[in-house]
Amino acid sequence: YKCAMKGVNSKDASELTDERKRIDLPTLLVVGERDAITRLEIHEAGTKARTSTLRIERLDCGHWPQLEKKDELMKILASFAVNDMADQVQGK
Repeated sequence: YKCAMKGVNSKDASELTDERKRIDLPTLLVVGERDAITRLEIHEAGTKARTSTLRIERLDCGHWPQLEKKDELMKILASFAVNDMADQVQGK
């Protein structure tokens, strides 16, 4: 966050082509439905623009799901690792 606000990576980011900004792996986006800092639709739109294999999970929490909904988040992460990333790990 601090780096983004200070523009620390601006030069590097400006040199990336659109192709290099794409994520060609299964992608998980976990968002808090009551996040007052970053709006849900901004998270989704920004991520959808960069990947075609997006899984979105919404939790009933604010900005810090890892603190507010730790157990639910861990289940989501485990499911993603086993179900969504399995083919990548096995080289398929």
